[in-house]
Amino acid sequence: MYNKKYDQAIAILSLNTEFYPESSNCYDSLGEAYMNSGRKELAIENYKKVLELNPASQNAKDKLDKLSK
Repeated sequence: MYNKKYDQAIAILSLNTEFYPESSNCYDSLGEAYMNSGRKELAIENYKKVLELNPASQNAKDKLDKLSK
């Protein structure tokens, strides 16, 4: 993502969620990649998944608040 190669980052991060479906961090990173690439709805979907797995995630709450505006 650092080099703004969002499609490549999304492909790799999507694989992470398949291999580690119970990891909220994987969904958080994927949500960030979608957000940075301008895919708001997919970012929201992934941040919601973060909260399902880790209801205490302040980052996910903050990102959802930001994306809702």
